[in-house]
Amino acid sequence: MTRYNDNQQMSPPAPFVPVLIGPPSDDSVARELPAQLDCAADRSVIPWSVVEALALPQLDELPVLGFGGHLTTAATFLIDLAVRGFPAVTVEVFGNRDEPFVILGRDVMNRFRVVLDGPRLVLELEIPS
Repeated sequence: MTRYNDNQQMSPPAPFVPVLIGPPSDDSVARELPAQLDCAADRSVIPWSVVEALALPQLDELPVLGFGGHLTTAATFLIDLAVRGFPAVTVEVFGNRDEPFVILGRDVMNRFRVVLDGPRLVLELEIPS
């Protein structure tokens, strides 16, 4: 089991993990970024600055129901994503111009056993056997 400390610069503190993101099968331009876990998000999201920095080609455009029930469409991109200490997975993510952080949704989180320990401000991840 791998343990990560919550980001205490957030109020209240929030569970973040370091992730490595790059185009599928190209580690040469991958970037390590902080990612916030969001169990309410169906899919993961990357900031538009990451889309541009990695020159990711758009895969699709899908409907998205956001905060407050507002329905819109958003571009999707295919990336390799690895939580530090774990193998990479290829995943289709949304790109968002307003999101400052990588958001890890259930499309990635459901691959792990996740333990949130609020009183200790830590998060533990493991891949179930």
